[in-house]
Amino acid sequence: MNPETNDGRTSKQQALMSEEADCLSRIARERDEDAFSRLYDLQSPLLFGLACRILARKDEAEEVLQEIMLKVWHEADRYDAARGSARAWRVMMTRSRCLDRLRRRSTALRREPPAPENLDQTPDDSVMAVEEMTRAEERAAVRQALNSLPEAQRRALEAAFFEGLTHAEIAAKTGDPLGTVKTRVRLGMMKLAELLKAYT
Repeated sequence: MNPETNDGRTSKQQALMSEEADCLSRIARERDEDAFSRLYDLQSPLLFGLACRILARKDEAEEVLQEIMLKVWHEADRYDAARGSARAWRVMMTRSRCLDRLRRRSTALRREPPAPENLDQTPDDSVMAVEEMTRAEERAAVRQALNSLPEAQRRALEAAFFEGLTHAEIAAKTGDPLGTVKTRVRLGMMKLAELLKAYT
């Protein structure tokens, strides 16, 4: 059995938390790509699973994971170890982003559109139709942005976000070096963030 510390955490858990905090520190100080890739491997399964449970929509959970990991890259210097673990910081950020999305859903459903005249469509149908059109536009924008990426970057991102593969699993699947896969995912994410600014 793993020895436990006074607060009930195993030494393995503590080592993992220390590694995650170190990755954030390296990203903040040096924009370290390897640290970013390692942090993605360590935290994305947990964050994606949390987003799926809250949103009950895999496509939205994938979007939230992408948003959160981009925030990690750009805002790693905001992490304060005195306020909690790196994992807790990411979990709270993911939870907050998911709840924001749920609130937007609720607001959209509460809006009363003009009463339809000489139409069979009900107000609720109208709201859902507008929401679906908006989501379709966003999906089309994401797909267009993905298609504009170099093929290798696009395939790496699709494997990471749509198939839920880790960087190591992508490398094993494609036969590419792990470092190459990590770089492709990072560069692809940063390019997507620029292309999709209007939707964030």
